[in-house]
Amino acid sequence: MKNYPVIIIIAILLFSGIFIFNKKEDIKPLTLEQARTIAESSICPRKAVFTGEYSYKPEIKTWFFGMDASRRGCSPICAVDEKTKYAKFDLRWALN
Repeated sequence: MKNYPVIIIIAILLFSGIFIFNKKEDIKPLTLEQARTIAESSICPRKAVFTGEYSYKPEIKTWFFGMDASRRGCSPICAVDEKTKYAKFDLRWALN
């Protein structure tokens, strides 16, 4: 009986800590211009030429910029991640 207040306080602290640490991180979306700037200042332009095509996938918070690597059978892209603000070059090969 004497330990109930202590147990209740510990339980409240544990549950409040779980709530705070499980809170989803809000990532501010990048604009097209911001994403393009990141892509243009990355390794991507050294690997291929931008085609001007772009798309955005909100479910994975990533911008994709089309590129032309002059390689038969591949469709390269430059992917910009909103969370890390990092761009990576990716060769997508066509399956024949």
